Amino acid sequence: MTERELYSAIRPQIEELASEAMKLNDQQYMEWREEWLQETPERIKVLVNNVLTILDRRRQQSHK
Repeated sequence: MTERELYSAIRPQIEELASEAMKLNDQQYMEWREEWLQETPERIKVLVNNVLTILDRRRQQSHK
């Protein structure tokens, strides 16, 4: 399965996580982010890092 196929398969869950992450304050988000990274299996770390990068950018834009 490619990264793109995996993303397509889990897109609804990613959208739900993104929605919840946007509701967290900065400290809660950073704690949630670190926990998520620590619990992520090595085989999907690249995908998770990409998702978190997008969330980081969305959060920064929403704080402007």
